[in-house]
Parts: sequence; structure tokens; C-alpha cells
Amino acid sequence: MKLYDIISNLKFTGIKYYQDIDIDSLTCNSEERVNKGMYFCIKGLKND
Repeated sequence: MKLYDIISNLKFTGIKYYQDIDIDSLTCNSEERVNKGMYFCIKGLKND
């Protein structure tokens, strides 16, 4: 999947040249590192 497909509906500024970046996996675990992966955070009840 292309990064563009993941974030195309979000309102953001300052990101350039993201249309052709390949993303193979998504994770919400900040300690998990994978090639071509994307980390995202979820708002927590006590901590973010």
C-alpha cells in the first residue's frame, strides 16, 4: 500500500514526496521496528 492511500484523507501540511512511499505494515507498538512499516499512536485513557 502507498503512504498516500493511508493519509490522503487527513489534513496536514509540511509533508512532501510521500505519494510513492510503500508501506507494508502498520503498528501501534512504538518498540516494534519493521522495514517499510508505519507507526501510529492511539489516544490513551491515562497517557498518550
